[in-house]
Amino acid sequence: MAWRTRQGKRYLYKTVRIAGKARGVYVGCGQVAETAYAKMLQAREDRSKIREARQRAKSDLQEANDLAQQTAEDFELLLRVQLLVAGFYQHARGRWQARRKGRGK
Repeated sequence: MAWRTRQGKRYLYKTVRIAGKARGVYVGCGQVAETAYAKMLQAREDRSKIREARQRAKSDLQEANDLAQQTAEDFELLLRVQLLVAGFYQHARGRWQARRKGRGK
């Protein structure tokens, strides 16, 4: 959006791309242009607020994701300790197996 002054009068133009090239499209002058300009500014501000809200939500989601990942890692460590204490072992990083008792004992 740009105001252009010609012969002492202000005109509002909006820049758009037509066939890949930037072109100035006439919006209006006077009260019509002032109203259109106010609406365009409001729309821009609304888009900015939405963008900020999305960014905050994304940040909150990432924080929750990191917390869930840390909790899962802590749980896995606790599980491994419990299984080792109970006499199990993990064969070749596969499934957990109970240790055999020695033969003839």
